[in-house]
Amino acid sequence: MCPASQKSGLWFISRDKSLPVVRRTFRDSSGVRRGERYPVKKYRHYQNDRPELEKFVARLNGRDLEAEQAQEKAAYRQAHIDEDLLDLYFRDRICLRLPGAKERQTAFHYLKSYGLSFFIVKLGKPDVLEWQRQKDVWKRALLNDPADIHLSENLRLFREGRLVAKKVLLQIVYEMNEFLLFLHEMRPEEVPPIRILPFRKNDPVLKHHEAKRALLGNDNEKYILPQHMTILMNELKRVGPGQAETPNYIYPWWPLIALTYAMGLRRNETLGLTPDFIFTDHVSVQQQLVTYGVNGRANQYGPVKDRDARKVPNWVLTPEELYDLIQTIPTWLMHPDTLTDKFTTLTASLFEQELNGGHYTLKDLRCTFITEMLKTYPLEDVRQAAGHATSATTFKHYIKDARGLGSVKFKPKKK
Repeated sequence: MCPASQKSGLWFISRDKSLPVVRRTFRDSSGVRRGERYPVKKYRHYQNDRPELEKFVARLNGRDLEAEQAQEKAAYRQAHIDEDLLDLYFRDRICLRLPGAKERQTAFHYLKSYGLSFFIVKLGKPDVLEWQRQKDVWKRALLNDPADIHLSENLRLFREGRLVAKKVLLQIVYEMNEFLLFLHEMRPEEVPPIRILPFRKNDPVLKHHEAKRALLGNDNEKYILPQHMTILMNELKRVGPGQAETPNYIYPWWPLIALTYAMGLRRNETLGLTPDFIFTDHVSVQQQLVTYGVNGRANQYGPVKDRDARKVPNWVLTPEELYDLIQTIPTWLMHPDTLTDKFTTLTASLFEQELNGGHYTLKDLRCTFITEMLKTYPLEDVRQAAGHATSATTFKHYIKDARGLGSVKFKPKKK
């Protein structure tokens, strides 16, 4: 086994046949990617209790969330960027520039998580001028090239192997420079009018990055094979220790996945669904979760993406089954991003080999629904159920190859 100093990979939960196992991947001193399993005897008593196993893995990774948050606040104070300044920027700049609540939250998330926190927390550089000098390091972190063996784990902005879309990278850079302009206007004597441009116009690096994403199928929507969906739902509906009368589901959020798959809904539309929207032959999709309530605040709901309510026929489930699913959703509603992370993490552990280290996303559930329904129902009916303005959108982005054809090449027998 390699020295501990070389093992920077974090432990995570995977599966071996039907049992969860704890493992990690890391690169040795020569840059070769290797795998390691944690001894099963150390956590065998947790294998049937997923929440406790997740806590065990968190302890293995040595994470102290409270200490990390305190350290981040101290780093921001050293850079003279406090919550009041960020709130002012959000209110006076982002809110005026972007009309929708979701777009505003996304822009602020890009700025803080992938811009400010990288320079202030990860690099430990409170000086704005230092940010510009470190733009090449930021560029490597944004690209997250799997072949970049010198990108240390503590500087990663995304999990290893994930390649983010070009338009997202450019938006992150744009949001960062908008904030720098704001800082210059607020403190012209301290902050010069600088811009951080890690990518040139029509940068060939970005073209290569997009080509690699297409080659790896990274974050592209996929059709979920029926056998994978069966395995996934069986895992989601597993019951842990508890009374049979009140099932203690290991994944209490499983009804949200089942509803998304059965109705082809967008993530926040599923989170906005209530029994009042169920009719005898369809579900009326009228609202979506707009803002997740924190610190005791109530969730805020708004109109769906296509603005007008649409009708999704009860093609897959009966009204009774839909009602039971909605009633099974926990009274506490998790953050949309948490639901996304939990789903991708679970599918990555379930289908690691089949997807070549990839995973399924919540949008894959919607794509699979549309692909399956088009086998039975007319395109126009499916388009209306999906909420697309034109059938071109349905064809171009949502219909996937559902034939399940393999990738094993034919080899003729030697005569």
